[in-house]
Order: sequence, then C-alpha cells, then structure tokens
Amino acid sequence: MSDAGPLPPPPRRPRWLLFLLGALGLCLLICVGLFVWANTIGYDVVQGFIATAEAVQTATATANSPAVATPFPSGSPVGAGTPVTGATPTS
Repeated sequence: MSDAGPLPPPPRRPRWLLFLLGALGLCLLICVGLFVWANTIGYDVVQGFIATAEAVQTATATANSPAVATPFPSGSPVGAGTPVTGATPTS
C-alpha cells in the first residue's frame, strides 16, 4: 500500500458563527448580571429611578390634560344674588 500523505486539517467553523454566538452570550451575561444587581445591591437605585419616572409621567399627563373650569360653590357666578348699586328694588 502506498502512503496517501498527511491527513487534511479538520474543517474550521465559520468565523461569523463564532462572533454571533459570542455576541449572544455576552448579551445574555449582561442581562442576567443586571437582573441580579437590580434585585440585590442596586435595589434602591432602581426604585428611585422608577419613582422619578412615575413622577415625570404624572406631571406630563397633568400638564397635557385640558383645563377644566371649576364651578362656583353656589353654582352661580359671583355677585349674581347682590343688587346692583343705584337700582330700585321691584316688589
């Protein structure tokens, strides 16, 4: 038998696949890390951020709501029941 020579090197994985898997792994690691941080050490920071965001949202909703005319307590304009000066009362 004759020798066929050295074996060819095994095929390498495509480089784009390694980059894609690395990027997905990095995103997963960052998401899990932020989740753990937000529920442990950074809990107060997250709660302060949420409170600030709610306050801004409430202020924005209040500023954008249409103005509502408030009625007078008696239901009539001020001075509607007082006689005009110089007028003679009619009986």
